[in-house]
Amino acid sequence: MPKPTLKIGYMPITDHLILGISHEHDNLRFEHLNLQPTKFHSWQDLCNALENKKLDGAFILTPLSFKLKSEGVNIKLVCLGNREGSVLVVRNNINSVKDLKNKLIAIPHKLSTHTLLLHKLVTEAGLKYKKDIDTVEMDPSDMINELSRGKIDGYIVAEPFGSQAEEQKIGKILISTQKIKKHHICCALAIRGEILKRYSKSIQELVNSLVKAGEYIHKSPKEASEIGSKFLGQAQSTVFSALTSHGGRVISWDLLPIKDDFKEMQDYSMNKIELPLKKINMDEFIETSYAEKAYEYLILLSGKKEKKRLIIEKAILPILIFVLFLAIWHLLATSGLFLKSLLPAPIDVIKATGEIYSSGVLLNNLLASLFRVFTGFVMAAIFAIPVGLAVGLYRRAEYAFDPLIQVVRTISPIAWIPLAILWFGIGNKPAIFIIFITSIFPILIATMHAVKNIDPVIIKSAVNFGAKNLSMLRKVIFPASFPYIVIGLRIALGIAWVIVVAAEMVGMQSGLGFMILDARNFLRIDMVIAGMLIIGLMGFALDKLMNMIEKKVGKNMVNLDKVLV
Repeated sequence: MPKPTLKIGYMPITDHLILGISHEHDNLRFEHLNLQPTKFHSWQDLCNALENKKLDGAFILTPLSFKLKSEGVNIKLVCLGNREGSVLVVRNNINSVKDLKNKLIAIPHKLSTHTLLLHKLVTEAGLKYKKDIDTVEMDPSDMINELSRGKIDGYIVAEPFGSQAEEQKIGKILISTQKIKKHHICCALAIRGEILKRYSKSIQELVNSLVKAGEYIHKSPKEASEIGSKFLGQAQSTVFSALTSHGGRVISWDLLPIKDDFKEMQDYSMNKIELPLKKINMDEFIETSYAEKAYEYLILLSGKKEKKRLIIEKAILPILIFVLFLAIWHLLATSGLFLKSLLPAPIDVIKATGEIYSSGVLLNNLLASLFRVFTGFVMAAIFAIPVGLAVGLYRRAEYAFDPLIQVVRTISPIAWIPLAILWFGIGNKPAIFIIFITSIFPILIATMHAVKNIDPVIIKSAVNFGAKNLSMLRKVIFPASFPYIVIGLRIALGIAWVIVVAAEMVGMQSGLGFMILDARNFLRIDMVIAGMLIIGLMGFALDKLMNMIEKKVGKNMVNLDKVLV
């Protein structure tokens, strides 16, 4: 089945710019329609075309759409064209609303939002709408010319005809309509009933595109104004000014039709101004489902874009940096600035890594280093966490032990290596001892501070509910402290991995540190660098592992309120 061509009428105003953005961005991508925007310069001509079925739909003044509906024209409103976006332009010698008395103001149509807004403005200023000011209906494109000729004293209309008058110094904007009524509606997309029934998927795809276009205008006004310049037949600077001046006169990001807004407009039109309208049922006239689904689609689309952005930031960018690093390394290695034996190229290091792996040396040394690190790390955690909880809980214990802790923790782990060898000899024991000493203090201090920083209200609440001693420690203190303890564990593991390499270079016969030292003795710098890279990659992997554990703990943190209850 061929795609239907939908003819949508519009006026050259920024209220209808979303149609131009939609056509520019999506017309070639639409699966269920071909979009054909049709420009008009007169509201009456647009209205007649819609009524005579020469259009499938149109962006139309909402009070004018009420009239068509009340006269039996089968249309429904499915989406707003904008909110706000109009201005009252006057001659340069008019400085206040009260100066409008006995002046002639042009309006785009008697049945327009502009009529309602002008009535509200002058009434609140103490003027009588029909008695103190005169109005005349006029096509928006004629208003600037008539103001310059002195035929009218001002006009109220949608942008960009306000910005255009200011640029040409023909008049000035006395007030923007957002200051008359915040977030007011103006134009909406009316679709003929038979088109809605026959091409529901097409209309949904169109509204999806219009909502997306509104978001685009909001986020990228400069680019939108460039499209708008061609679509509306206005200077790009004029359209850009209309979209951005005073924070933006046109709201394009909220196109969801709210029935209460239309009911309020209908009541004001009929009761306050007594416009020739018949009351219609807004629940039947306004079809909100298309716009609601469009915003659901926009949220889904935004989520996909955010996911794509995160993939670029977290995966592609790091890969690019790594490739750049390898390229610089290769250039330095092949430039002749260094001897090949002192700075081998990346490909040589890769070959050396393969050689180490195939010989079985890599796996044996890696396992030896991991064994020493995790043995010392686990022993340190078993010791440091209980001690940290005790010292953090009892002030006297903190006063007693804190000076000793601060003195011992500042001693470099490398300084313990001679003692470790003297005390434990050659083998795993001295390395495990060094890791134990290295890991204790980050875990101990993190645990102490975690306990001290628990909200006192939590402790008092636990006491009120009968928690004591071990019960308090198990159900309250430890769960509240654990997320911060994990941070200490992560820091300790990172330091331990760094230190084990140094420890293995002294008095060890295995491990990654020993492997690097042994390669140096044979002047295999390619193997030295291969070992260094393996240490770095393994350290990166361990850090990511602890990061995953940290996030897991954060998500599964005990709900203290439920525990206490």
